[in-house]
Amino acid sequence: MQVSQTMTPRNKKKFTISIVTTIYNEQEVLADFFSELTNILDKLKQNYEIIAVDDGSQDNSTTLLIEHHKNNNKIKII
Repeated sequence: MQVSQTMTPRNKKKFTISIVTTIYNEQEVLADFFSELTNILDKLKQNYEIIAVDDGSQDNSTTLLIEHHKNNNKIKII
């Protein structure tokens, strides 16, 4: 997990959390994975992004990733 610190205009500290994960043929668990992960990250009340790297999935993972991205713009797909 990467945490970077930036300063806001009022000199308050603001953190951004980046989660990078690889996805390969994970269609069966993607919904639960993103649901649990976003619930935890939302509780932190910090800015975050989830970067999902599709590693050439042969199942429906890519399509599901796109749907999750449409519903949550904090999910990025590579």
